[in-house]
Amino acid sequence: MKVKYIIPLIPAMVAFTYGSYLVRWIFAIITAAILFVYSLEDVEIPAKFRFKPEVNMDDEIRRLSNIVKRTERSNTARRIVVDHILEAYHNMGYEYSDLRKNPPEALRLLKDESNFLERLERSLEILEEEVK
Repeated sequence: MKVKYIIPLIPAMVAFTYGSYLVRWIFAIITAAILFVYSLEDVEIPAKFRFKPEVNMDDEIRRLSNIVKRTERSNTARRIVVDHILEAYHNMGYEYSDLRKNPPEALRLLKDESNFLERLERSLEILEEEVK
């Protein structure tokens, strides 16, 4: 038998054995409080707020397409695209530190200074081949 079930028996026995009316009521209330706390143990309160909002894939695709459009003139957008490709490699099992030290061909292509969109297309083709 678990100790958890013996604990409320102690004040309950005191409540029955002592002759004083006030002492019996106090121990009866203590026993009721202990049993009430035990009853709350299995209650799950639903969260009001979701910490991870549901992402609509259409919105995500639009957002990424806008970022790709901005890569022609924005270095920040280029870094975001490179980070997404890094994340894809990480999901395939590569470590970030290894990817930074010895990047795969798809990431090395993106570091060149020529047309970024052409290099991005070639990089995504290489990534697709590696995923298969």
